[in-house]
Amino acid sequence: MTPPIILLDESQEESVERVGPFAIVNNYPYYRYRLLGRDDAWARHPSALGGAFQLIAESGDFEKLDAIVDEAMKSAVSLENGGITWYYPEVYPLARMRGPKLQYSALSQSSLLAAAMRMEADDPEKYGQFLEQTARGLEFDYHKGGVLWQDSVFLEMPLFHSPPEIILNGWIHALLNYGDYVATFPSAENRRIFDNNIKYLVELLPSFDDPEHNISLYSNATPLRLKLDSGSEALRADFESLDDNFPDYFMDIEELELPSVNGEVKAASYDTQIREFKKGNPVITVTCNRLYNTKISSEKPFEAQYYRAVFDRKRATPNNNKETIVLRSQKAGNRHEIVINAETDGVFCGYGTNFAKPGGKNLYHAYHVVGLAYLATHSFVSEQQREILLEYVRKWDEYTSFHVGEGRVFYPYDQLLMSMNGRKLVKSSLDWEELRAKTIDAD
Repeated sequence: MTPPIILLDESQEESVERVGPFAIVNNYPYYRYRLLGRDDAWARHPSALGGAFQLIAESGDFEKLDAIVDEAMKSAVSLENGGITWYYPEVYPLARMRGPKLQYSALSQSSLLAAAMRMEADDPEKYGQFLEQTARGLEFDYHKGGVLWQDSVFLEMPLFHSPPEIILNGWIHALLNYGDYVATFPSAENRRIFDNNIKYLVELLPSFDDPEHNISLYSNATPLRLKLDSGSEALRADFESLDDNFPDYFMDIEELELPSVNGEVKAASYDTQIREFKKGNPVITVTCNRLYNTKISSEKPFEAQYYRAVFDRKRATPNNNKETIVLRSQKAGNRHEIVINAETDGVFCGYGTNFAKPGGKNLYHAYHVVGLAYLATHSFVSEQQREILLEYVRKWDEYTSFHVGEGRVFYPYDQLLMSMNGRKLVKSSLDWEELRAKTIDAD
């Protein structure tokens, strides 16, 4: 099997085969991934794999495509529902990927689906089964390790030691590609899944709106670090759903066995766990999720301390001002608990898209505007759903104008539309100004 990371110096980069931004080594596409901390590091990446499949298919070099697909299948994972996927290797130092379980992503899987549709269009007999398996991978149940939650939400990065976090741009990305699949290869089952996703996207959009800071939220969950006093024993987290469509979750709060990521062991801040002990007292992490009451309980009365979270437009998670807030447990049955939710003082449940990309740009807010406008044109979106989607497109476009007036910078809408359209099977014939006229500026 190909290694997860390779190192290529400048001379090697010049000699290795390239397809677009990908380096082809031993018939496997690698993607330069600077977050690994080295400019010469190239990694296996499921989304990049889909991009390479598509570029090679579009070039018409099917001999090369066959060789790369054959090599990629050696690291594919078969799923219970007949699907296949590619997990992220344990080399990515991202906060959501440091936990004990391997993950795959609805965003990456939908990029693979877009590539599989392009491949099937060229040779249905050869790639028809590959397409079906890739689609099943996107449709695999979250509770079995997949990325489809309650048949209703595609999860960009599923959490397995906390309630699922919904990352909005990943959900939109998956729906744009899955929408092409449903329109081109319709069935009662895939139409049901698409309709469910659109239904809950429309219903949950208000939870991604932050009018106080004039911004859309990146996701609906934020990690919280709590220091508990010595009274806490037999700790448990009960996540009580605030929406009948989504289940409650219960888990003991304990230390997790963590993998080594690039030779370093670090905990995932989005996992419910004991991170460390300070003077014998547990320090834990939980998430504040807009769809849940987070209930932390113990057999004995206890206190929990945390720092007040402060909004920072250049961070992916809140800053803190070192002001300590103390929550005291209340009696609940035969246990003692504290409850954390969106109304809790000094806590964020979901956090705004930030201006932290190169040049101080905001990518994801702009992606939300363009992606929702694009999705609103899908023929399977009802008129009532379209109006709600466009309500938020217009509102968030106004937020963009506000920030531009303050001197802040976003990724250009027209470039984002070109990027979205580039690898879709069913491409919009509209440029951004035409799409804007049909959506944001329409009467």
